[in-house]
Amino acid sequence: MDYSKNTIQKKWVSTKEIASYLEVSEKTLQRWRNTGFLKLGIHYRRKFPTTNRYIIYNSELIDSLLKTAGSLEVGAK
Repeated sequence: MDYSKNTIQKKWVSTKEIASYLEVSEKTLQRWRNTGFLKLGIHYRRKFPTTNRYIIYNSELIDSLLKTAGSLEVGAK
């Protein structure tokens, strides 16, 4: 994926913003959370800890995670 055309200036962003930036669906982000690919407290957190709503994501750490994960793909050079 080429993220160069998309930019995010804020460190913590909404689900919609990070999905648009990464060009994935919100369901994919949910899947990554459920499988442990994205870690609670590191890559994402609740905006208000007392509720089950409003997840926000650390755009810098997710970007670096995906760049690292991309280099680990089978057959990547």
